[in-house]
Amino acid sequence: MKRRQEILATLLRENTATVRDLAERFGVSPMTIYRDLQHLEAQGLIIRTVGGAMIRPTLQYGRRWSERLREQAGVKRRLGAAAAALLRDRETVIFDAGTTVLEVARHLNRGLTLTAVTNSLPTAATLGEYEHVTVLMPGGQLSPDTASLLGPAAVNFLADINADTVVLSTAAVSLEDGLTNFSMDSVAIKRVMIARARRVILVVDYTKFEQHAMITVEPIDCVDHLVSDSRMPDTLRARLEERGIRVTLVPAAPEQPYPTGEDVVATVD
Repeated sequence: MKRRQEILATLLRENTATVRDLAERFGVSPMTIYRDLQHLEAQGLIIRTVGGAMIRPTLQYGRRWSERLREQAGVKRRLGAAAAALLRDRETVIFDAGTTVLEVARHLNRGLTLTAVTNSLPTAATLGEYEHVTVLMPGGQLSPDTASLLGPAAVNFLADINADTVVLSTAAVSLEDGLTNFSMDSVAIKRVMIARARRVILVVDYTKFEQHAMITVEPIDCVDHLVSDSRMPDTLRARLEERGIRVTLVPAAPEQPYPTGEDVVATVD
């Protein structure tokens, strides 16, 4: 059905939508949209939430950097500001590739003196604008999907770094499978980043949680501090804190629904 294809295209583009907005956009009743969402969920394409739906994160693999950059822009800015506030003066900080980590770089306190290490071209360019930030980059092969440098040269470079903190993102997260990703090259980079840092800050919006990607990066216990958004159920936050993980939650965008644990179709970070 054409309308369902267009609903899926809308969610791929915008990541989330409410039933009310979709009903107005397509000129049908909310009940019709509910049935469309039930059908898409049964096909494993979306996750229904209270009053709306979100795209299943695994469908976003391979999408262009420029497309992902526009998704959930408000939440990513708040996540970036919250994570940036955790960085300390005169640290050596590894910045992972990713659109959310880019927002961390954009929100640094300009008074901080840092040595920044990153394989991300956009993040390196952003960090280079700060007067007191020294930027180091590895060699490697450019990945257009992530705008980052990957491969053995990048891994070997990072293996020699002694960092205070790594600011990390990932495709999906769960208590069961930990941090997961789709690309073996990206996984190799993330593993060495985690191994070479004394503190791991994971920055991900809630749609990445209880989802699974193909390859495990590390168990969830590798994370020292998680920065996510307020759609996270209290039960999940409590389970993370029981494992010794500090949790900081920022407000989700006003237009986004706030699911409870029972409303999310299961599996990740």
